[in-house]
Amino acid sequence: MNPCFVKPLLGLIVQNVSGEPYESYMEKHVFEPLGIHNSGFLLEGDFLKHLAIGYDAANQPIKPYAFTPTIMPHGGMLSTSEDVGKWIIALLNQGKNASGRILSPESVEQMMKYRSAIHPLLPDTTYGFEGAFQIPEAGSSPAVVTKAGDPPGFSSYLILIPEKETGVFLTYNKQGALRNLFYSEFMETFFPEYAAPAKLETGKTSSVGELEKYNGLYQDLRVKSLVTSVKATGQGELTISDALIGPRVLHQAGEGLFIDDMTRQLTAFKLDEKNQTVYIKEPYLNPLGYAKKGETPAGYTDVKADHPYSHYIYSLQSLKIYPNEAGLNFQPQKPVTRGEYVRDLLVASGIKSSSTKDFVYPACESDRRAKKRPVRTKRLLPDFRAGMQSFFYK
Repeated sequence: MNPCFVKPLLGLIVQNVSGEPYESYMEKHVFEPLGIHNSGFLLEGDFLKHLAIGYDAANQPIKPYAFTPTIMPHGGMLSTSEDVGKWIIALLNQGKNASGRILSPESVEQMMKYRSAIHPLLPDTTYGFEGAFQIPEAGSSPAVVTKAGDPPGFSSYLILIPEKETGVFLTYNKQGALRNLFYSEFMETFFPEYAAPAKLETGKTSSVGELEKYNGLYQDLRVKSLVTSVKATGQGELTISDALIGPRVLHQAGEGLFIDDMTRQLTAFKLDEKNQTVYIKEPYLNPLGYAKKGETPAGYTDVKADHPYSHYIYSLQSLKIYPNEAGLNFQPQKPVTRGEYVRDLLVASGIKSSSTKDFVYPACESDRRAKKRPVRTKRLLPDFRAGMQSFFYK
């Protein structure tokens, strides 16, 4: 469920097996056969000259930029709607268009099949494509495959409905939810059979005790700073909350399946062989990914369960930001160095710290040595709570 890792790996495999650079392989074996003449991977020459201006959230233009490494199989191709259209026609025509063939019919058929799903109404990925955005009360149709992209200043969405011989490519020069709105309206207008409400088991609900297996914190597998809290709060009812959207109620719609009041979209849970919850897939924070449930916190000998800040402190253990071992002391009044505090923030955010011990500014190192002591800050619980509220909701 992390295309930013898988697709560079696939690009490397193509390069190693073919014995030629990835971009050269694409030019020779994909672009040329399909008559694609305005696509490539380097932002230079005509590509730079004709590049649309991207805008940020404040409607300010973003200057042209390049990634490192520049050749990226996972979203680094520059193209035009006309060229993408040639690619779409080939996929909908068993691997060929009027200019030539790049895939066998069998390969195209395999590319359109979903390989996993947390629930039949929420398919995950095919070989190269993703499940479509949810439509309220309908979920995501397995008859539709899509691919979204979001480089800074741009958003795009590719929609394929093979059994209807239909493909759509939408792109615009500002990141935003236009594609979500477009998709729902497009499907409801032209293919209402894929937007019809699903038959949900709303009349069959579980008790609070039966739903407690879903209780806990869930950390996104791709973006570690995205944390969701889930708690059983009523018959067939969960309350889910996070720092970006806040609390919302989920109503049971089947085994491991829930629907929310906010937009009538679905949230699903995956259980292991011991009937313990392992993953959640929800439609807002990262609709194309999963979040994994944290461990049961072991607790600290000096922070009792009824302590006013135990929820936040135990949350750090559950997500393994702090060691989750029995018999440890938290020592909430013990001072910590500024470096230790930064380290905790890096771990909570999923950002790896630098391996170098050199200071960015040499003057800082000489100043520290002159003082012969580390800069320290007190680890008082009120300050601790304020700093962690962006991660955890009670």
